[in-house]
Amino acid sequence: MKFIMGGAKTYQSIFLNTFKPKFLLGITATPERTDDFNIYQLFNYNVAYEIRLQDAMKEELLCPFPLFWDFRYCN
Repeated sequence: MKFIMGGAKTYQSIFLNTFKPKFLLGITATPERTDDFNIYQLFNYNVAYEIRLQDAMKEELLCPFPLFWDFRYCN
C-alpha cells in the first residue's frame, strides 16, 4: 500500500475495507505527517527498513535525476 494517502478516510474505507491482508507492508517517504495521523498503526508498526534523507545521502544511496519543467500548463 502506498501509505502517503493512508490517513485519508476515503482511502482507508476503500483499501482497508476491501482487502484483508494477513500482512501489510507500507511504503512512505513521509512518516511524519502534518495531519498528525499515525501512519505506522495502519500496518501494526511493522517497519522493514527506515533511512533518513541525510543518511541516504551520506551512504550514496541516492542518484541525480533530470527534472524538466513545462510551464505551458501552469496558471
